[in-house]
Amino acid sequence: MNYKQAYKGQSVMWGAVLPSRVVYLIQEGSTAGFRQAVQAASSRWGGVSELIVEVNPQLGVSDQNHVLVNLAQLEAAVSVDVPQDIAASAARAMGLPWVDFPQLETSQASRYSYPLPAFAGGDTFLVAQEQGPLWQVAVAGDTTPSQHHRPSVRRALDGSEIGLMQDRWSATLLEGSSWQFQEHHTASVENTSAVIWITDDEAPLADCLEFWNMRALRPRQQATRIPLVLLPHRDVEAWHLFDERVRNNLARPGERNVDVVLRSRSVEEAELHRLAELWGLQQQTEDQIIFGLPAPWEHAPPRTPPFTYKVNLDPSPWLAVQRDWGLRQDFDVHAFTDRPTGVRFRSPVRVNQTAAVLVRLAGEALAGLPRHASVAERIHPGAQWRGEQLQVGVFTEGDIVLELSIPSLENATVHLLNQLTQRWELSDKGQIGTALLAQNTAQALLLPHRYNLTMELFTPRSKELHKRLRQAVAEGGDDAELLKLAHNWGGRARRRYRKASNIGMANASAVEAAEHLCALGWVERGFETDCPRCGFKTFVPLAATTPDAACPGCASPSHYTSNEQGPVVHYRLDTFIDQAADQGVLPHLMAIARLEQLEPHSHLIPGANLYLDGHDQREADVIGTYNGRLLVGEVKTSPGDFTDEQISHDTSISAAVGANIHLMASVHPISENSRALAQRACLAHRMELIVLDNLRALQPPNNMDKAGR
Repeated sequence: MNYKQAYKGQSVMWGAVLPSRVVYLIQEGSTAGFRQAVQAASSRWGGVSELIVEVNPQLGVSDQNHVLVNLAQLEAAVSVDVPQDIAASAARAMGLPWVDFPQLETSQASRYSYPLPAFAGGDTFLVAQEQGPLWQVAVAGDTTPSQHHRPSVRRALDGSEIGLMQDRWSATLLEGSSWQFQEHHTASVENTSAVIWITDDEAPLADCLEFWNMRALRPRQQATRIPLVLLPHRDVEAWHLFDERVRNNLARPGERNVDVVLRSRSVEEAELHRLAELWGLQQQTEDQIIFGLPAPWEHAPPRTPPFTYKVNLDPSPWLAVQRDWGLRQDFDVHAFTDRPTGVRFRSPVRVNQTAAVLVRLAGEALAGLPRHASVAERIHPGAQWRGEQLQVGVFTEGDIVLELSIPSLENATVHLLNQLTQRWELSDKGQIGTALLAQNTAQALLLPHRYNLTMELFTPRSKELHKRLRQAVAEGGDDAELLKLAHNWGGRARRRYRKASNIGMANASAVEAAEHLCALGWVERGFETDCPRCGFKTFVPLAATTPDAACPGCASPSHYTSNEQGPVVHYRLDTFIDQAADQGVLPHLMAIARLEQLEPHSHLIPGANLYLDGHDQREADVIGTYNGRLLVGEVKTSPGDFTDEQISHDTSISAAVGANIHLMASVHPISENSRALAQRACLAHRMELIVLDNLRALQPPNNMDKAGR
């Protein structure tokens, strides 16, 4: 490989450092399972942001908890007290690897969160009382004597100590476990209502679970702006001056019409109203919740009494929000495709001993590579894709050092197709189209009049050959005769040429388009000889013309077709372009050109024969990587060819290969009925649909439609 081709250049990447967070699976109603899950989370970096969900033996995990798990972007599902077969089934349903509880610290999916003291420092943290009530465990965390990976802790003297410590974000072991763990991007608004859960000791699990999971998903970078508190119903009234503590926590800057939501699954609403009155809160009677703009509210004066409240509103709309986790660090790399690319940067997470962490990498060097497990593994052993980011587990003492084998986009696409098929090869159209794509001129077909002019100049051979073959078959010709006929007809027809005035468009437009294609080498200029002896009219390239015209056929003196200005310029397609037009390759190139306009980080092949397990040979008109996803599809000159049967056939090919996106493209407009048929078929196969039509439009149209997965 040429060094200049192998060196991709210097570019900026970024790396985010974060723990391998998990969801703990417990049996329905299992307080012992909840306590055990919290004890495990309390020994892990980022454990406070892990989820705990109940599993029904028949129904599995609830739809609501599925949503929370997806938002949390977790690495594994850990069975605590759920039978292994049920836990494994629940993990599959959530799209996560299953880890048995004893393997939590050693499994590749969950090990990158240890040891906690490496991240949390040497402070002594507060934990629940020995066999303390469940609400204490949920708020502060808990430990067991057998745990090795934990900092120094002390047991709370009583419940009030934990209750009053909830506004100190690094006092408890659980909050200490989140030290240096936060999001680097979120679309959520932090200027939202605080939430206070009130729980009863007799049935605390539902409140503890909801509090735990909402706290796990709240923003960590600016957590002090959204106080989340869990309190014991029977004890809180006895805490000295706690009403003042509540009001102090609600004196936050920002505009909102509800300062706090009081919520409980175990205490009657009347009791919640009574507590609110005891704390000097005023009920908000408006139905709508209003939050002010997120900035610059932090510089606004704090809210003042009377603070407003509502009862039992669901806080998940402003807490359960997608976030990109981990502290980020930018760095430069020199990327290569023929040798390992060295990555080295100082971890933004400071550690005081060797620690196991996850690193997520992104940047131009990885842009567009197929987001497929085999490609990630090829880049680095054990690597996985997390959206657009490459995730690698490492052990670090401060610096992150990696070697990445980054393939070119073309090589990565070839590797992916090799993994997804028994074998594959370029189709006849694919061979022609690939050669044309290598010239980097296919984008010209999207310019006004270029495609139309090419089709005016191309020499139709296929239909005439089809006619002769049908005649030979009717006359009883054998295979040898048919093959000979096809071979002879490969170059039989005379190539078409035309002057600008005979092209089906305005003369000026024809000349402009023809001259542009001449500059690209697709069209050649020439004169026409009109021989009086043999009667042939023949195209003569300009380079072959002579002052005295001679017939290229019989060599007799001839003359060039002329007008009052002199010899008339004629245009003829290059032989290779002429063959490509006759074979129907140009619409493939137009579709690829339009797709690469939309997503430059793509590598698409204009035709391939696919050999799949359990299937006959299949053909795809376009296949390849489209901004990291596998795209497969069909391109038609005539949109009428997209029949119900054809669409079903095309989408089944895409699905069989494992495509993320199915392409439906045509030179002319595709009907709404065909679009609807394709959309239904794609939804059935869980593929996205991209429709590109009217590709020959004089002005680039808004002709890209998407149907979601």
